[in-house]
Parts: sequence; C-alpha cells; structure tokens
Amino acid sequence: MDQVSPDYVERFLISYLNRAGAVVDDHDYKLVEVLLPEELSGTFQAEEMMLAFDYETACENPASTYVTTGSYLLDTAVEKALEYGKYTVQYWPGQKLVTPKNLEKKVAQAITYDQCRKPLVEEIWSAENIYYIFNYLCTFRSHDKEEEHFKTVVNAYNAAPCPEFEASWRELIPLEKAQYKPGKAPLQPLERLYEAACEDIKPRVQNRAESFRKASTFLAEREQAKTNSYYEQVIAEIRARLKPTTEPDKAERLQNKLSAAQEEWKRRNEDIILRYEIEVDIRLDHLIACITPVLFINIMLQHKNSYCRHYLIYNPLLGIIETPQCSKCKQKTTILTPSSSRALICPNCQI
Repeated sequence: MDQVSPDYVERFLISYLNRAGAVVDDHDYKLVEVLLPEELSGTFQAEEMMLAFDYETACENPASTYVTTGSYLLDTAVEKALEYGKYTVQYWPGQKLVTPKNLEKKVAQAITYDQCRKPLVEEIWSAENIYYIFNYLCTFRSHDKEEEHFKTVVNAYNAAPCPEFEASWRELIPLEKAQYKPGKAPLQPLERLYEAACEDIKPRVQNRAESFRKASTFLAEREQAKTNSYYEQVIAEIRARLKPTTEPDKAERLQNKLSAAQEEWKRRNEDIILRYEIEVDIRLDHLIACITPVLFINIMLQHKNSYCRHYLIYNPLLGIIETPQCSKCKQKTTILTPSSSRALICPNCQI
C-alpha cells in the first residue's frame, strides 16, 4: 500500500477541523495550535491541541502530538469525517429494467379506486428517479448531552417519504456510474424534498425530546426536593431562634440571615430549572442520492361518465407499487376516490 503524503494528511486534518468548528492557528513550520469546539473536546479528550505534521518538529516540541498515517488522532478524525456532512451519489447496479408480469393485478392489489371501474393500464415507461436519504444529527442538551441520528428517505418525484427503500438499497453494492440509459423523471426541487424530510422526522425527534424531557424533569424534581428540604430546615431553625429574641441587634442579624436564606433558596431553584431545561439542535449531516430506474404506470380511470388519469410508480428494488398520495392532504393512502373536480382523494378528505 502506498504511503499517504504528509502534506495530504495535513490538508485533510486541518480542513476537517475547520469544517467541524475548531479554531486552527499556524504556530510554526508544520506546527498548528487547535482550539476544539465542545462537540470534539470529548472525542479527542482535550480542549486545546498542538499538532505537528513533521517528525523533527514534533521532537522539538514535546508538548505536541505527531500526526501521521496510523496515528490514533488521524484515525479518529477520519472516522468522524466519514460521518460528517457529506453528499454522496450512488447508482443502481443493474443494467436493464424488466417489466413485471401481471402488472394490472399488482395495481389492483396495491390500490383501491373507490367508485371506479376496473383501472386500465394504458402506458408503461421507465425513467431514472432519485431517492434521497436524509441523515440528520440531533443533539439533546440538558443536565447531560446526547446525540442521535435520524434518517428518512424521500422520493424526489413526488416528495413522498419512502421508509422501506433504505433497507433494500443497503443490500445492494451501488455503483459510482450508471450502467443503464433511461430518461430522467421530473423531480421536485431539493428545497421541497428537504421540507418533506423535515416534516417526516419531526414526530420522531419530538418523541425522543419528550422522553429526554421526562428524564430531566424527574432528576430536576428530585434535586428540588432535596434543596427544598434543606432550606425549609434552615429557615425553620432561623425562625425558631428569632422568635424568642428580644435584642434588636440580634433580631436584625437573624432577620437578615432569614432573608438571605430565602433569596438563596429561590436562586438555587431557578438554577435547577435552568440546568435541566431542554435544548434540541438538529442539522442535516449527510445526504445520499440513490439513483435508480423505476416504472411509471399511466392508469386510466372511469368514474360514472367521466375519465381521469393517475400515475403510479413501480419500484423494482422493492418489487412493489409505491403507495400514492392523496391529492388534497398529501398523505399516503391505498384508497382513492374521485372528487367532484376529478382529483383523487383519500377517505379522510371526503368527510
């Protein structure tokens, strides 16, 4: 295996540290000072580091850490960088898309067109579609800090979540270049897909935040109970000493002590509330574009004396007709009914 150039190691590590929010300052030849952000100080077990990218420089600066191939610090940075904000493009490894047999039967099994005659498959064509895997890093902060990854898959054609896609894609060995040449499907703007992804993970993040909040509330209430018990006892003792006192100076001192204890009690409880408050930070950490051909199916529907078209997607990777969306609420549904305007809506939107 070829040795990695020291200059490349230096460029990579400094680029990674800058991207991760560290402050990097050139100190001398092949020697840099690094101030790490809170998120990395635990990983590297330091808040500040002196990094040397040359052996002789490292020897002249004993307090520095020599960074070279195989070193723990570089390996850790590579591991973290692999998880950090990336955009990856992957292609389906197949060469030819085969139209499944009994496609009309698959449509009938997957979708119910209420109040319509039997759907007729008029046209089938293949096109290249993109399924974006949005990977989010969520940080929950309170008395403690926890990080969790959340992911969702969005179909770029209709901005619909497709949670079952990722597991099937993981079983493939995707390619860097396509081995097929279909046309391209019309896609939604990436901003719209991002909004759909955020909406999809929002309930999961909220549920996790609620669980974290309950744990924090329990700990806060337990600490407040101990604090209240302590100050109730202290204040009771001061009042017991103050009650029989007839000396003005002593009474004033005890009254001041009582006021100070009450103020300190209030301040301690406020500190507890602040310490156990919940903060949630979420950011897009990694975006994967999974590019694969799909079959588009043009369905002709007859409702009474009127006709309308509906387009479905057959996903060869999953081997299923993807569940369509209600044209009104945009929720996935397996039952669709033509409205008075000939839009296909779900049962909930008929009410």
